[in-house]
Amino acid sequence: MLLYHFSKDNYDGDSSVRSMRFLESLFMASSKSNQPKLERYLSASLLLHSLQAYCQFLDSWWLTGEFTDWHEEFPYQRLIVAGRTEYDLRKFFLDEVELQKGVLFKIIQRHIIESRQAVAILYDSRKIGDFNSLHGNVMQISLHNSLMEMVLKELAPYQTECVEDNSYAPDILEQLKLTDQEPVRRLFYNFHMETRPDPRKPSDCSLDEFLRNFQACASYTPISEIISQELRRLLHRRSLLANSYIADMVNKSQVDKTVRHLQSAFLLLNYDLLRSEFELFFELMERNRLIIASNQLKEILASQDPRLGVLLRICLTGPHPELICIKISYDPILNRVVNQVQIDQMNKYFRLKLNVHFSLYQLKDLPAFEITKTKRLVQALRSLKTSLVSALEEQLSHPDKLNQVEGLTTLSELRQNHKLFMLQIKEKLRVEFKGGRYPCSLEDILNLSRVLRYRWLRARSLINDYRRQKPSNICDVKYEWLRFYYLQSTFKHCKAIGCFLGQI
Repeated sequence: MLLYHFSKDNYDGDSSVRSMRFLESLFMASSKSNQPKLERYLSASLLLHSLQAYCQFLDSWWLTGEFTDWHEEFPYQRLIVAGRTEYDLRKFFLDEVELQKGVLFKIIQRHIIESRQAVAILYDSRKIGDFNSLHGNVMQISLHNSLMEMVLKELAPYQTECVEDNSYAPDILEQLKLTDQEPVRRLFYNFHMETRPDPRKPSDCSLDEFLRNFQACASYTPISEIISQELRRLLHRRSLLANSYIADMVNKSQVDKTVRHLQSAFLLLNYDLLRSEFELFFELMERNRLIIASNQLKEILASQDPRLGVLLRICLTGPHPELICIKISYDPILNRVVNQVQIDQMNKYFRLKLNVHFSLYQLKDLPAFEITKTKRLVQALRSLKTSLVSALEEQLSHPDKLNQVEGLTTLSELRQNHKLFMLQIKEKLRVEFKGGRYPCSLEDILNLSRVLRYRWLRARSLINDYRRQKPSNICDVKYEWLRFYYLQSTFKHCKAIGCFLGQI
């Protein structure tokens, strides 16, 4: 009758929601002092028995990283977010506002929130087995067995009567004598099989034994508080152990230094110190020696931290900074701080910053013109070069500063600090790179630098070619005409670009 009373109004919702709602009903019934004693004791006994499934889900979670709830009975689930493991509430629990206020639900929710990052890191790093082998005295002991033993121990001070000895004949034999109706007899038998003592557990932890222990207690015994307190304490012990283990892992991995060095590498903070190495990289890239250039860039970035040489992979698909992509090898701890979306954003900033240095290097490396009769063209080209070099140097005149906050030891602190770093990156992309005092964006200046370099080299080649002998045939005449036309068009382009840059 007690089971029917609690389940008759529990038809709505998913089966897992109904199961959790049933547990909360048992908990509330065992905590009401105005209820008959027997009903309170039965509710508490059934509650402890029903918690076995949830304890098994949590045991499995700690041992394997999976809840192994094949019918999705547990409120939480394992997800893959951006290549890393996350544990979050199932969607059909999100609308259960009243259920989320329940005591047992809050205990489970708090435990998952406190422990999920630690379990996820252990799962992703394939160290969950090592952790359980090292601390098997805690993690490999059944949570349900520990809960029942601790509840019995806490009940002892409240017991005012002797606990009745267990009868040799189980109640099922007496119950079967009371009726000849086959459906009722099967119901009695199924209930007996479901609630009979587990031979793998202590004999005093069966449902019947708990009922006898509760009946020996005073009427004011806070049964529900004892159950919730012991469950909360056992779960907190696991959370504290795992979080301490992960904190030691994070400290030994020195992920804080790795994150700072990554930020420094993507910001090119050490460009001036490594200028000669970067110029060698630019030279190799111009000569289309992409594999050697990739290795050179990797050595440059790894020079400030040898671990970056293992983490970073350079993908260079063409002889230009815009075709560079820095990929970061998977690291379960680093992946908790830096996600793929942020890496893509950092790559965008890195390419833009490196492109500024590359364009500046190319402009300054342009070969000089010899004295020629085309002075107006040469002056226009030189003027444009000066303007573009000035524009690019202005972009680099305010060096980036890395906000290095000391004492960041937890992953949440590192993650928050890195989010602030990414906000700075986005702001720089939005505001700083807009062309400075020129009425054009940095992207326009970089494109104009490429156009100027191409026109400069081509014009120089044609001007030097003017020293050849005078044309002797129709082909030479036509070539001279095309050369003259190209130089004239280059001069017009220079005037147009000058106007675009604000020159008169």
